[in-house]
Amino acid sequence: MIVKIPALCQLYCGFYKSAVLDEAKLANLDTQDHLLFVGGGAIPYSAIILSKFVKHITVIDRDLCSTKLAKKLITKLGITNITLDHSKAEDLNTSPYTAVFIPLQAEPKTIILKNIKKQSCGHTKIIMRIPKKSFNSVYTSLDELPVKEYTLKNIKQLTFDKVICFDCGKILL
Repeated sequence: MIVKIPALCQLYCGFYKSAVLDEAKLANLDTQDHLLFVGGGAIPYSAIILSKFVKHITVIDRDLCSTKLAKKLITKLGITNITLDHSKAEDLNTSPYTAVFIPLQAEPKTIILKNIKKQSCGHTKIIMRIPKKSFNSVYTSLDELPVKEYTLKNIKQLTFDKVICFDCGKILL
């Protein structure tokens, strides 16, 4: 299993590195940011990549098995500024975070966004991956998101081809 072999995990992360760094540039992330990653999975590759560039990262996942595997991996990699928690974004206090990363698989997006808007200040940045049209039946499309203004960047990956960034004050809920 890839999670048990840190060298394989680093190779896996390498596939996504340029896309994740482009996302960080889009959101103007810096060494003072405290990020929340929703749905990090067993290999929270975005958090691993960004751990060198931001102050702290909290990764949450609703799947307990994924959270446990990710904790083991982060410990093996020796990364000290990533915290992992088994929880749901729709129930979480998001006010401590300067930026929230919402990947394709995080659902229900509308409820997650509503919670972020309710609890965060207007300047909390939201970074979201937008699926390719061929994946719109699987993931929430850009047209379905309750967001009025955002900055968009084209980023080519297997399942997504755009990333948007916006302040939580731009959520229409």
